[in-house]
Amino acid sequence: MPKIKKTLLRNILLECIQVLKPSLPYVAYRQLLLTLFFLRRVIVSPHQSGIFSPATITDSITQSITEIFDTPTNSIQSKLRDALLDLEGLSPALEGVLSIGIPDQIVSDEDLARCWDLLGQLQRETGVFTNAELFPLAYENWLVQIAQASSRRNVDFFTPRGLTRLLSALIRPAPGMSIYDPSVRTGGMLLGCVYELLNQQEAPQTLNLIGFEPSEEIWAICKMNLYAHGMILNSRIERAHPLRVLHADAEQYDIVLQNLPLVSDGKKKQIQSDTNYLHHILEVVAPTGRAAILSPAHIQQTDMRIFWDEVLQHDWLESVIGIPPRQLQGTSASACIIIINKQKPQERKQQVQFIQLAGKGAASAWHPTLRDDDIQQIVKAYTSWRDVPDLAHIVPINRIAEQNYNLNPARYMEWAKQDGSTMDIETIILRYQSAVEQRNRNVAQLLDSLGKLWKYSEENPR
Repeated sequence: MPKIKKTLLRNILLECIQVLKPSLPYVAYRQLLLTLFFLRRVIVSPHQSGIFSPATITDSITQSITEIFDTPTNSIQSKLRDALLDLEGLSPALEGVLSIGIPDQIVSDEDLARCWDLLGQLQRETGVFTNAELFPLAYENWLVQIAQASSRRNVDFFTPRGLTRLLSALIRPAPGMSIYDPSVRTGGMLLGCVYELLNQQEAPQTLNLIGFEPSEEIWAICKMNLYAHGMILNSRIERAHPLRVLHADAEQYDIVLQNLPLVSDGKKKQIQSDTNYLHHILEVVAPTGRAAILSPAHIQQTDMRIFWDEVLQHDWLESVIGIPPRQLQGTSASACIIIINKQKPQERKQQVQFIQLAGKGAASAWHPTLRDDDIQQIVKAYTSWRDVPDLAHIVPINRIAEQNYNLNPARYMEWAKQDGSTMDIETIILRYQSAVEQRNRNVAQLLDSLGKLWKYSEENPR
């Protein structure tokens, strides 16, 4: 896979933001920049996605868009909006997706032309808009950078990509599966499954991707992101709230993935929202299906004991994974992943696995993003289905009922430590190996930090 010049991408993005920031609020310049980035790809490679046929989109149409920027006449903004509406009319897959990127606030011709020129510079230096492998990586990079710019605004529209990679690796989709996300946001959960299939050297175009997103702006970003990854024709993204849509003949799906939405109206409303979504998930997971649910850690608490009692009675709860704080956008709280499996293997029946990454010295305040080592540790523990010292512990479901359905992994991990007096030799060896691996990671981090410090000292002698 080709390499992407992340520093150049970031610099171009920051320069574009500096151009637009004086005249536009965050949401408006976010939408405009992602639309312009997407538009650059469309006009240079209109047929690669399959959503335009040569008969509908011609060189004259793409050339007319280019001329809007090349010959400014104090009306770039209005002409661009008209051109995008025309472009949407050529493909049902893009209806309503592009024109919403043009803000209501007035942007000068000079500022719009400057941003377009910067994207032209990016094309000349990287060829990103004509490279089918590079463009999706570049679009995701801009999306990540723009989402990070909103981290201090309590905005919840983006699932960090370390978490989407973790969930897709845990759920391990197979070709031909239907995958559903009730709060799809920018499409990260669905695209995580696409990348997981690519890692398995399978064709992701066999997947059927379904999602709901009530925000018109975020829905449009999701559609552009799926286009960038060549999955627009394999997806159905509804611009609606899934719990407000009548499901006469409710579809069921092989896999359901969801990052539960945050609610700003207090704890009681948050619990009600979580409960409604969780019931919805149980309804739409197929009898042989699975779900992976990402949420702040409050979902583990006894406020939801009635719901968890129902799930445990069906023996659908497979794993609860504790994630360190500061992983989710819009909150600094700890997080967790709930794995639901309606057809658990025989060896996993009447049991629940608890995994607690926090305390392993991995993701932390110093490393707030999940790293590959973190993901590999969790996936290995989950697939092996065994106790792993200081990381994973398997608990019978009757013990969870005794604890009033509290699903906090730390509670059960503490019991595993207390049971250490009766450990067999194999468990002792595993604990020793885990300690050695942790020590090696700590040493590597220390040496890396010292190396950076030494380099800084050499470049800035005192």
